[in-house]
Amino acid sequence: MTTPSLPPVPEPFRLPFHYGALHQLGVDWPVDPGPVRDLLAKHHPDLSAAEFEGRALVSLNLLDITAVLDGLDPVPANMAPVTGYGTDPDGRLLAGPMNVYQPYRWYDLTAPGHADRIRLTVHPGEEDPGRDVGALIGDAPAAGAWTHRSAPVAAHNRPYYLPSRPAVVGHEPA
Repeated sequence: MTTPSLPPVPEPFRLPFHYGALHQLGVDWPVDPGPVRDLLAKHHPDLSAAEFEGRALVSLNLLDITAVLDGLDPVPANMAPVTGYGTDPDGRLLAGPMNVYQPYRWYDLTAPGHADRIRLTVHPGEEDPGRDVGALIGDAPAAGAWTHRSAPVAAHNRPYYLPSRPAVVGHEPA
């Protein structure tokens, strides 16, 4: 099996990695895994939804989110590396590693009344993302929020292609 070439370096970057100051808010929603599986089958058929106690975790952060976290005590969480997965326009699997140099601050929103601290605004439109996010989240309560801000907080490395199916030792393809 030949190793596929690397994906192109995205504009406006000139190097296959970049450093940046990330000022980020993300929110996690445990949701019914069925719609998550359907969406992955549509956009990323070689990926699958991970389930936690029968729920899939939808975690969002380049959207219109308002969070009131005043008075909540965060806990440090998730020192790197973090890898994001997806596909390119040709459907090839991608993995993009990111090195995080300090912990995120995670806020537990499972206590009564805490999920109401999050407001997600989904802007409807012609594109799939707004429609898909609304279908996935629905009226599910948020379970947690995470933040970080400092410079530099991360180095994002060049994504690489993954084989479409992992090789199974001792098994020949049909």
